[in-house]
Amino acid sequence: MNTFLLAAVCAIAFRIYLIGAIIKGVGKLPRIGKYLRFNESDVRHTEDLLFVVLRDRPLRFLSILAIECAAQALLVLELYVLLRATGMSFPMYQPFLIEAATKFTGLVFFFIPGQVGAAEGTYAFIFRTVGLPASAGFALALARRLRSLLVAGAGLALSPAIGRRP
Repeated sequence: MNTFLLAAVCAIAFRIYLIGAIIKGVGKLPRIGKYLRFNESDVRHTEDLLFVVLRDRPLRFLSILAIECAAQALLVLELYVLLRATGMSFPMYQPFLIEAATKFTGLVFFFIPGQVGAAEGTYAFIFRTVGLPASAGFALALARRLRSLLVAGAGLALSPAIGRRP
């Protein structure tokens, strides 16, 4: 994670078009390159927009960072409420610790669509590691997956109405 963050900070600070370089590099791989098609100008445009937000407009970046921190705090609060609903006792810091530990699931298991199975296993493992029942971790992962499916379903149901607006 530190290497990833350092690379991102250097790319932003020195305005290095890292995403485009990585995509070009992957495109040169023998078995992958022939299937990877992308518009180089679209990638450059995307990176330019990222530089505007992350580098050239610090107040916009700080507002996005504040919103992201609030969103993460809400996820910790959700975990706290779900844990409280089980009736188990746990230290106050544990929901934060569990939430932080599960953040790596998406990074490590990016190749599994929706991290189906991986998320449940990760939650069960982390819960057991911190002294809570693995079954509670599995149930919590299912509850969060259900929440995600409900939000996605609502978004799909509303998308035709949103798409018709001028």
